[in-house]
Amino acid sequence: MTSAPNDFASAETFPCTVTIGAWARRFLFELLATIFPILLVLVLVFHVLGAGSLSWPLAIVPSAAFGIVMWVAKKRQFDETWGTARLELSSRGAVVLERHCRLELPWDQVYFLGKADLINKGAKPTMAGGRAGVIAGLLSMAVIATTRRRGQAALIGKGRLTVSPGASRLVRGQIARNQGARDVDPRTGGRLTAIVLPAYDRNWRSGRIGQWIQAHRADLLADPTRTP
Repeated sequence: MTSAPNDFASAETFPCTVTIGAWARRFLFELLATIFPILLVLVLVFHVLGAGSLSWPLAIVPSAAFGIVMWVAKKRQFDETWGTARLELSSRGAVVLERHCRLELPWDQVYFLGKADLINKGAKPTMAGGRAGVIAGLLSMAVIATTRRRGQAALIGKGRLTVSPGASRLVRGQIARNQGARDVDPRTGGRLTAIVLPAYDRNWRSGRIGQWIQAHRADLLADPTRTP
């Protein structure tokens, strides 16, 4: 580990650059995979009840309302997690600060500079019985294929996550999903910490974030696969 030059004496903060639009693209197919089977079931129900040609319009209204409720809930999750996130770098290490949680990763606990995704890629889909179940399964596979990423550059190591006692279940669920995207340390079985750097600066390597890493852990940039 190298000593930091004078211009790194004070902590520096970087706001999260992830936008609701970019984040929502991961959620779009999940939304469709949930709503479409509901729509099909409602169409069938209304058809059985004798609605005839009105079955589709009658089914679209509650399905759209359910979709709006889902979107509002997801928007709240974003606003209270990635929407408020910021990265703080100091002589002690990297800290991600959100409205309801704090993620600390000291420099000496950074294992390597690797790849990580922002959120959990999700479980493998299962095919339920019936046409609606098959369609839902296919849509779920589309969700995973669309949201799967090769990962982005991230500081990976052993950190500490602190969640506010006042965080709602909705927000706790999003935090858990974010952390669920992290790898497991094969030595301890514990979940590793990952701070995805492009989320705070897409050109982090040539910018201030890269300079901070160079100042405190130049070895990570020299050998991105380094392990402790």
